[in-house]
Amino acid sequence: MKIRKSHLIMDFLAIIMFVGAYYCKMFADTKLGFVRWLNYNGSKLAVAVPIDRIKFVTFLIIAVIAVLAIGRILKGKRNFRVVDIAIAIVTLIVTVFYLYATITFTYDYSEAYFLLLPLVALGTLFTAIRCLISSKVHKDEK
Repeated sequence: MKIRKSHLIMDFLAIIMFVGAYYCKMFADTKLGFVRWLNYNGSKLAVAVPIDRIKFVTFLIIAVIAVLAIGRILKGKRNFRVVDIAIAIVTLIVTVFYLYATITFTYDYSEAYFLLLPLVALGTLFTAIRCLISSKVHKDEK
């Protein structure tokens, strides 16, 4: 079994984004100076940027990539490996979690909201792209 560099890079980037989101949430809960910085910059960002439109467009992009990749793998016309099915399931779980986070998280949930949502979005995007690459690579190998 050959491990591709693109798979490793996408997995590494997704893990880095999710770990970064976790540490931002942790620091927002424990470090007062970080909370002050987040409150100051979050209030300026909320006024300057249309957050709801950006959330909607980002979710549409991620959902389209995830549906394409999962659909290609689960279509059943090709003989994919168990690893590809597992990646499709992980992509589905992460995308559903991102949908949940996009709908339910607000600035009241955490002061790090403006850092958490982009990090979780990038992690989800990297996971969906990894699934798409996996489905494309194994389709071309047949």
